[in-house]
Amino acid sequence: MLSAGQLDRAVSQGIISREQVEALQKLALGDKAQGDRAQGGEAALSSDIDFSVATQDEPFRLLKGFRDFFIAIGIVILSIGLSMLVGGGPFRFIVGDSPSGFGLIATDWTSTGGLLVLVVIAIAISEWVTKSQRLPLSSLVLTLVFALWSGQFASALFYSLAISIGIDEVNIGVVNALVPYAGIIGAIVALIWHYRRYRLPFVLLPLASAAVLGILMLSGGLFNADENSMMFRIMLGLSGIGVFIIAMMFDMKDRFRTTRLSECAFWLHLLAAPMIVHSLLMNSIDGGLSAITMLLVVLVFAIFALIIDRRAMLVSALVYLGYSIFSIVGDISFFGEFNNSASLVVLGAMVLGLGLGWAPIRRFFVNNLLSASLREKLPPVAAA
Repeated sequence: MLSAGQLDRAVSQGIISREQVEALQKLALGDKAQGDRAQGGEAALSSDIDFSVATQDEPFRLLKGFRDFFIAIGIVILSIGLSMLVGGGPFRFIVGDSPSGFGLIATDWTSTGGLLVLVVIAIAISEWVTKSQRLPLSSLVLTLVFALWSGQFASALFYSLAISIGIDEVNIGVVNALVPYAGIIGAIVALIWHYRRYRLPFVLLPLASAAVLGILMLSGGLFNADENSMMFRIMLGLSGIGVFIIAMMFDMKDRFRTTRLSECAFWLHLLAAPMIVHSLLMNSIDGGLSAITMLLVVLVFAIFALIIDRRAMLVSALVYLGYSIFSIVGDISFFGEFNNSASLVVLGAMVLGLGLGWAPIRRFFVNNLLSASLREKLPPVAAA
């Protein structure tokens, strides 16, 4: 069977047209689905689901029936109860009151062992929910719980080790300052293992988020940069560009978006976009940029999202787009007391029009702005 790369080369050499390639792929996918149904009905299809959808659109699978939703609720309730049982709320690690600003559930080996038990429980549930049943929403919730418990365990382990070797009062401040970094490193290591074990695309979102959080915390400590400083904006933007590059690497490995690699890229784009946009337009709502300038930045971002065929990138820009439209309509004052209503109508019409007309609009920009060599590296433009 010909691979996607071989089909791409056949198109570039003029052996077969892009429309014929798309028709062949649809035919092959249809035959596969019929064969799966013949071999075992819905059960056979479910066992082959790999958190991706055979479509030219952005794959996004969040729910696999109400059973998935029901199990996800159970996981949330169970995780909160177990966290409280061990000694603190599920978000204690993030918003605690320790000298470092990061609360600890455990400061002794018994409680640290309890956190290890929680991590093991999360893995055991994952073996059934993610590995066996492949439930998207439940797996998503369970991944977040696993990452949180792993980070808590790593921070508690680090703190307990430091206490056990006899840290004096002079160095305890250093230990407290390193506690959050230990938790982030622990979460990153756990999520890398989780991804290698279950190949769940969503794992890349918290994994990349933890890495970015560590980078921002480290840069803040080294450069004394707060969230409103230029250094923070630079580090945020560079981190967003780094995540975006990784997302594009996944995208280019799956141009036709028929495997889980495309959904891996989706979650990374969903994280990269707000970091890039926010680093560019940070403080603009407070008057840093004019509404027209902000609108132009968002439109350039929208064109880029169209070219790479990623609607997820536009979600983060909607806040700035909405603010620009409200400001422009308010300055015109043509609608008087109905300015806010008119602004919402304009914003809604733009989003709806872009959503419904995505394919022809994208075809216009791709065909007119990109060379043939670049077009061959992107998802194919829909024929209709």
